[in-house]
Amino acid sequence: MNVGSLLTLAANKFPGRTALIQDGRRFTYGQFNLRSNRLAHALLGFGLRKGDRVATLLFNSPELVEIFLAAAKVGGVFTPINFRLAAEEVQYLVHHSDARFFAFGEEFSPLVEAIRGRLTKVERFIRVGKPSPAPALEYETLLGESRDEEPGIPVEEGDECEMLYTSGTTGKPKGAVLTHGNVLWNLVNTLLAREDKEGEIALISGPLYHAAALNNHFLIRLALAVDPYARQVRKQWEEQVEEPLRQAYSVIAQARFAAFGANVYPDATFTLRLSIGTVKGYTENGQAIPWCTTIGGAFQHEQGHQAREPFRLPRRWHDRKDRLQLDTPFNFVCTNDIIGGNSGSPVVNRQGD
Repeated sequence: MNVGSLLTLAANKFPGRTALIQDGRRFTYGQFNLRSNRLAHALLGFGLRKGDRVATLLFNSPELVEIFLAAAKVGGVFTPINFRLAAEEVQYLVHHSDARFFAFGEEFSPLVEAIRGRLTKVERFIRVGKPSPAPALEYETLLGESRDEEPGIPVEEGDECEMLYTSGTTGKPKGAVLTHGNVLWNLVNTLLAREDKEGEIALISGPLYHAAALNNHFLIRLALAVDPYARQVRKQWEEQVEEPLRQAYSVIAQARFAAFGANVYPDATFTLRLSIGTVKGYTENGQAIPWCTTIGGAFQHEQGHQAREPFRLPRRWHDRKDRLQLDTPFNFVCTNDIIGGNSGSPVVNRQGD
């Protein structure tokens, strides 16, 4: 899953529901998604590659979040610039970010023209708002000439999603990169901690170049829109896909051991490890190694190493030693359902031990 898929899910589920309102303009989730898709295709047409920075100098607006979600859908890294900065500061951040694409509002045209010659890494300037004589691609023209369908670029949780710049109070600003996974898991924490409700109208007053406004106040609206739907899909997946697979693994394992006995290596596909066969230790240098360590063995191990670090046990273990069942299994020596090897998976045998 990636951040762009939040918008895709919301548009598929609620295409006619209002998503964005600003200055009398309203966009439904369907329109929001369509416009983001069109921009995504335009960026791809200009040669955007996964990891390319897409910088913006815009006030909070539907266009700003369209650019954010468009970049997210195709692997671009959204890099919003603080619109309160002076021209020299904007020039430094855009250049430092290695942005190949720079979208700016019409209000910032004079500022951009003043620094354009030093933005040597920017390949495409995109102006949002009214046309002007200054050379730049017009945002609405790009959308009008592009395609509607989902871009279909594989973007994973580990891919970069945003680069947000620090304030630089003790030096030059630094670009902090967040992956799609970082952003999505932050959303999970936000959903658990806050009491926002699906369908509520939220005023996003914080600037969207700030992590809190972008990743909490704005994105939580998308997450809330798709949360019930996502839970329903997850439940369906668990019941109709994962549970039959779990049951099948057990039946296959039983059949395998019945056919080939307990001395055959099973597959090593990291599937469910129910030991229908025998869990046992092994022999090394003539010494029998048991299938598990015990709590008592931990004390013996400490003693054998004269209680040196890192073998020394905590004092509270010694204080309570007489209350411990020393033959209690402590850890697997050989966590396997195979004979002669270790797949790294925990094991339950036929007796549930």
